[in-house]
Amino acid sequence: MSRVRSIGLFLLAAAVLPLGTACGSGQVAATALDVSAVEGANVHRGGLDLLNVRIANPPTGSYPSGGNAPLYATITTDYHTTDTLLAVRTDAASGV
Repeated sequence: MSRVRSIGLFLLAAAVLPLGTACGSGQVAATALDVSAVEGANVHRGGLDLLNVRIANPPTGSYPSGGNAPLYATITTDYHTTDTLLAVRTDAASGV
């Protein structure tokens, strides 16, 4: 009988232990404040987000002066904002 009781207590402990360790889950995740490891810049203004804005890495070390360089970005808005992209400007290039 004692062996059966020992196995029963072990199984009970094995069933109850996960319940006690999960009490804090979902409260404040350890990763909630982590910043994504993307190479571009992120800007948030009102309901508009510019995410991972970056110039593509050149295939051969650098882009030639006056040459073209691909610009990548993700542009999102929240569901309350309707926006239209009219232009892109920068002091670092003569045109975009």
